[in-house]
This record gives sequence, C-alpha cells and structure tokens, in this order.
Amino acid sequence: MKRYLKIIVLLLMLIYQGVSQAQIKVGIQAGIGRSWLHSPSYSNFKDAGSYTVGLTTSISLKNNFSIVSGLQYQVLKARRSQLNFTKNGQFDSGSDPVLTQTEYITLPISGRYTFKIKKKPSLYLEGGGYLSYLMSFKNSGKTSYDYPSKDIEYYEDLDKYKRLTLGVSGGGGFLIRTHIEIGLKYNVAFTSLNDENINFKNLQFLMSYYF
Repeated sequence: MKRYLKIIVLLLMLIYQGVSQAQIKVGIQAGIGRSWLHSPSYSNFKDAGSYTVGLTTSISLKNNFSIVSGLQYQVLKARRSQLNFTKNGQFDSGSDPVLTQTEYITLPISGRYTFKIKKKPSLYLEGGGYLSYLMSFKNSGKTSYDYPSKDIEYYEDLDKYKRLTLGVSGGGGFLIRTHIEIGLKYNVAFTSLNDENINFKNLQFLMSYYF
C-alpha cells in the first residue's frame, strides 16, 4: 500500500509541474450505475444500483490532452443471494438476498484525449486510477430466527476492512458544449476489502457541468 501511495504522490507532483500554465475548469458531477462485488471464493454476488456526486476539475494540456480529477462521494452496492441473518449478525443459508452498501470518498485521476470536431459533440477517451476511503459498510436483509422473517440492518466494524482502496478506471464520452459532458466509466479495484480478496467493480453513467 505504501508503494502505491508513493506512486500517487509522484504523479500529483508531475501533474502540478505540468499544469502551471494550463487552463483549469471546475464543475460538479453526478452519476448513476451498477456495482458488484467480486471474489474468487464466492460466486453468488449480484449487481445493484450505485450513485456518485461530487466536484470535478479538468486541466487542459497541449495537443488535445487533459487531466481530469475531482473529489466524489460514492455509494456502491451489491447483492448476495440465498442468505439470512442469524442473531449474532452472521450469515446463514436462506432464501432471501442480502444487500451490501458501502460509502466512499474517492479521488479519481485520469488522462484524457479529446477528438475535437467542429460544430459537433467532441468524443473523448480516458484512463487512469483512483484512491477511495471507506466510510461505512452496511448489510441489510432478513432474519433467519423469526417467523415471518423481519427486515434487519447491520453496520460492520470498519476495523475488519481495509479503509483505503486503489483501482484503475477507463471510459469515454462526449463534450456536448464547452461546459457540459456526459460519459461512461468502468472502475475496478485491485486492492481487496479484506483477507477474502473481495473487491468492487462498477460501471457509471456520469454527467458533468463546468462553471
């Protein structure tokens, strides 16, 4: 983890040196999508809705290149089928899905190339990475010890999980006007949430407005 943080710091230093004369735009961003958990140990994870809101910034460089970053609040969810809760909050086999919901503060950094077309929306492609900090982890589902089953929620002890997540991302979209853009972005975490090698993947539809 320390090695990855050093790489991020180095990239930020290089970005700072390269954008001293660049044009910088700041705006707001929001998006919806689907997210899911992945693990080599489990096969019953299903996708669920997710959303993102936050600030975005675009730093224009030369030759249609730019750097895109920001600060986002993300809610990522996933479903796990055929489980119920026991009295101590553990999972037991059952007939109902369990919904996992996490909250993150995320710092994305991507390099972007824009294919500028006169009088038409401009296409862009981008790729990079992100650093996320886990703020909450909640499981919700139905009990296995009541009849009929009752809805219940458990907030997990965050000390059982790795709070920092590093990942890679890629995507593309269109610049509708100089201050409006829409796009798709695919994110994959390559650090796990815990010792079971569970991590999140998510696909986002994003809309940004620059001031």
